[in-house]
Amino acid sequence: MKNKVRLLIGIGAALMAMVAVFVLFANGFSQPERGNTFQIMFGASVLHQPAIPLLIVAFSFIVSAIGLGLIASFMPGLISRVLFFLTFGLLVAAGIIFLNTKGIVTKAYGLDALTTSPGLGNLGAGPILSAIFSFIGAVLCLYGTVKKDN
Repeated sequence: MKNKVRLLIGIGAALMAMVAVFVLFANGFSQPERGNTFQIMFGASVLHQPAIPLLIVAFSFIVSAIGLGLIASFMPGLISRVLFFLTFGLLVAAGIIFLNTKGIVTKAYGLDALTTSPGLGNLGAGPILSAIFSFIGAVLCLYGTVKKDN
């Protein structure tokens, strides 16, 4: 693949991953008192909620994908394809984890999924948009993986 195409794919994937990080400032659940996704992920001191390690791992996957996507855009041939594939895997894994946020938080807080007293509400904009932008970046990385050099 040409250098300009590889550069655009890498920057595009890194940009989508950056947007996936920034949308984590949106509400984590439909009830705003639960806080944004970062407060849910790292534990809100006001609500005495614990940190949730699996969501922190998903956040780390996205941050790692930003760096790998940028590095892959400057590497030649097979090296860039391998790095794009690793970035693809990280972004897909993070997207899947963020889509399962409600179940993960329910288990971490010790709530029963069927009979929650205050309830978590529906999944908010933060995890949903983060998963969507992670998947868009993953599709770009998949194109960088399967596109062969000329």
